[in-house]
Amino acid sequence: MRIQNAIAGGLMIALAAVAIREGMAHDLGRMANIGPGFFPLMLGMILAVLGAAILFVRETVPEDLADTLAELRQALRPLLCICGGVAAFALLIGRVGLVPATMAVVVIGGFAWRDARPMPVLLLAIGLSAFAALVFRIGLGMPMPLLKGF
Repeated sequence: MRIQNAIAGGLMIALAAVAIREGMAHDLGRMANIGPGFFPLMLGMILAVLGAAILFVRETVPEDLADTLAELRQALRPLLCICGGVAAFALLIGRVGLVPATMAVVVIGGFAWRDARPMPVLLLAIGLSAFAALVFRIGLGMPMPLLKGF
């Protein structure tokens, strides 16, 4: 089994469990008049089936331990970079403002790609920070500080 399949299938099943739990917490209704819990319940069931299908897909070529560890290392870098970028954004947005938090999420998430080069990642971070500032502060008029104190 490829490690990417195991991670993806496990995450899909975990997300399905959350959706099913939330769906069961609300009224399901009847088929003629469905309630607010019907859609999350059905979505969770579909996700569970798809997650199980992803999880239990068999490979035709057997792998040894070294190949499995190499795949695990390759799969963990993007996962850790993306999760780390989101966590950094959540921790920084209230402390330093929108622009530095956006730059942090782009820079940290940008290195999920193994061949990422610093200059294009930095330019993308600057561009997306400016775009976020324009959209949220000017376009939507949200009272969000762009930098600490501004």
